[in-house]
Amino acid sequence: MKKVIILLGVVSLFYISCSTVNIQKQNQSEMKNDVSVNVLKVKRSLTRAFKGLVIQIQNIGNTPVVINWNKSSISYNNTVSNLFITGQMFRNAGTADVPPLTIPAGSKKEIEIYPSDNIEWKGNDWNIRSIRLNTGSEINLSISASIGDSEKIISVKAPVE
Repeated sequence: MKKVIILLGVVSLFYISCSTVNIQKQNQSEMKNDVSVNVLKVKRSLTRAFKGLVIQIQNIGNTPVVINWNKSSISYNNTVSNLFITGQMFRNAGTADVPPLTIPAGSKKEIEIYPSDNIEWKGNDWNIRSIRLNTGSEINLSISASIGDSEKIISVKAPVE
């Protein structure tokens, strides 16, 4: 009986891992003036469901760029959420001000981001809830960037295939 249960578990994991949601390589970045935002990696759960993104923000210009996380958002499946940034306290997800990120001229930063609505207390620990995305849907990321005196919204769309 124990071998049958183990076999069913292995077959289930194999089946789940074969039903992958892929993010297309096209339309994953946008450049506005001297700022480029690229989706580098999609963070997934063991069942391959979407959890978050690893993005790279590059300052190509000569002026520091300030990212305002409190004016930035992520949307998917008709849901819009504030961002939870790695390093932020879990208990403050979606409720506290996230400090801005300054990117010096000519440099780039990699950041892990998650929808703040998906941070939850489960059992005795914090958890980042997974999201099932439908084929044909998109993950939309809106990043608020200030360059000198002007503020820009940089939008990145990552289609799900």
